[in-house]
Amino acid sequence: MPTPIQEKRRLSNPTLLYITDAKIDPETKMPRSGWLPYLQKEANLQGVTIEIRSPKDVDEQALKKSDYPLILLDMPYLDFGINEMADQIKKLRKFSPNTQILVTTAAPNVDYAIAAFHAGASDYVTQSINQRDLRAILKS
Repeated sequence: MPTPIQEKRRLSNPTLLYITDAKIDPETKMPRSGWLPYLQKEANLQGVTIEIRSPKDVDEQALKKSDYPLILLDMPYLDFGINEMADQIKKLRKFSPNTQILVTTAAPNVDYAIAAFHAGASDYVTQSINQRDLRAILKS
């Protein structure tokens, strides 16, 4: 459990972890995620940094190296199977138990949402989230 000073330092200059298996654009070197530019713009306005990793690059060491206040697990077009998604959330929860885990998707599905919550996700939102709600998530 972090001390109050560690917690204040962590929240004063937060870095969020964005996990996506979206294809990387060779020109921008960024994932081809329709909402990532919008997310980055809002994050910059809030003084938040976003670290981008693929699911296979997220392990215990990576999670313990940075104490993320929020992890965004992107499920573009539901490429993850429901069990893969649940396993990823459980792994994140195991190694980072105090971190909020937000599952984002371009193709919402009730079964995936229920599985996400059962596995330990904090929230499940579509990537068409409005600006006000996105700001609230980034501020929390």
